[in-house]
Amino acid sequence: MAMKPSNVTRVIDAFRLIVLIFLPAAIKAIYRCLRHGRTSPEWTLGLEIASDGTRAMITDLGKWPIDRMQDIARLGFPGNVPKGISFNNVELAGVPSEYVYNQNAKDDAILLYLHGGGMVLGSPKTHRDMIAQLAVKMGVSAYALDYRLAPQHPYPASIDDTFNAYRYLLDMGIKPERIVVAGDSAGAVLTLALQLKLKEENLPFPAATVAFSPAPDLTLKGKSWETNLKTDFLTREIAEYWLNLYATKELRENLALVSATNGDFNGCPPLMIQAGAGECLYDEIEDFVAKLRTMDIDLTYESYRDMPHVWHLFRAVAPQGDIALTSAANFMRTHLDLLEQQVSEPMPQVAAASA
Repeated sequence: MAMKPSNVTRVIDAFRLIVLIFLPAAIKAIYRCLRHGRTSPEWTLGLEIASDGTRAMITDLGKWPIDRMQDIARLGFPGNVPKGISFNNVELAGVPSEYVYNQNAKDDAILLYLHGGGMVLGSPKTHRDMIAQLAVKMGVSAYALDYRLAPQHPYPASIDDTFNAYRYLLDMGIKPERIVVAGDSAGAVLTLALQLKLKEENLPFPAATVAFSPAPDLTLKGKSWETNLKTDFLTREIAEYWLNLYATKELRENLALVSATNGDFNGCPPLMIQAGAGECLYDEIEDFVAKLRTMDIDLTYESYRDMPHVWHLFRAVAPQGDIALTSAANFMRTHLDLLEQQVSEPMPQVAAASA
């Protein structure tokens, strides 16, 4: 059994990533922009730096032992916490989670959020800014699920955790029409899979769902993996490495709970999909959207010009990130009827996570 890295190791790893990997990539991005211009008229210099630095860090992390890579990626990123937001460790059906409490919430509705990270990385901490912004914009509190990751826990562990957590919210007495589910990247894959699982189990759907930069086809067939290399920090090599740790090629080709493009979404709840036209997943998202438009589902699709994968995470340096989060928040508010609903009783609480 591998030992968990010490705090000293974490500090050294974080220092190495920032100073030796991110900063040189940032300097190169600045030089490139000064010499050759920006990647796109839609990109700020800050987004150029963030994208190049992220690509460099992800590439470097891919060379690390998996447990060390996961540990450093769980540390999260610094950011300003919105006023009235606090974070508490809880459990949903035994699944570690973070309760993002919004003291200014005026409604009993709940956002269940599923973080991204290629099924092998990430945690609620890495996505705190994005989740907190959604909570504030919606005027609700949220639960961010810390689902199990591959390769220690390959398919179907993360889907089981998502399904069990959602069912636990129902068991707590929260009505399904007061729940919305959202996720980015791998978390968007789980958001889509949850709908199919609920349909299969004949359980009530949430009021609406949002998929930020989903990966609907985990075989990664789209041509945009080549054509959008300059406008994204992901590469097919990195994505395939992660996904091979999560599910076999056969499962990724055939199973709808793994690759949503194989799924039947007729009768599923209202769904918003947001995609960056500059991300490597773009062709697969477009093909998936075309399939959904032939089905009985209330679909809202937004494409953002030249934006990279989950550009929402870069909202501090890319105004399109905040614009997209506001649009998603308004979509979920609409389906929750938040303007008309008032809190009628105290919100249910879950047990604190064990230390």
